[in-house]
Amino acid sequence: PNAIKLAKEKYVLDNLIFKHGDMQYWDSTIGNEIFEVIISFDTIEHVSHREIVMEYLTSHLNNNGILLLSTPCGVNFNNLQPDWWAHKIEYSSRSLFDFLSRYFADIIRPEDPEFPHINVFDQLEGSGVDYLLQMNPVICKKPIRLQNPY
Repeated sequence: PNAIKLAKEKYVLDNLIFKHGDMQYWDSTIGNEIFEVIISFDTIEHVSHREIVMEYLTSHLNNNGILLLSTPCGVNFNNLQPDWWAHKIEYSSRSLFDFLSRYFADIIRPEDPEFPHINVFDQLEGSGVDYLLQMNPVICKKPIRLQNPY
């Protein structure tokens, strides 16, 4: 809640909304709006039901919507017992790509030439904020929505 409060004070635009809620209970805690862009930094590794979160993310993006996502994935295996108790999983880059590909038709990785503004990470050098830039962050486009008869 404090991060949301500070963001609302510092970044004010007519088309910018900051919300606090539980991604696993989206409609009751975040609302039913449809967004052009959703930013989810370092969240999915904290939840037990990532599939439900991804279903909510894709259903609350418009057809051309974009998810900007970050999650720790700096090793070559899925870490199911991360060092930090709050993390439920830390993905390998391969597994994260496979997982996101189930929900988005286009995945743009930092190593892809079309990844925008990649040079911003150069500015972080020496700041104490380190990104491995291996599927982190990632831009997810074209949400996949399957017809569900239920």
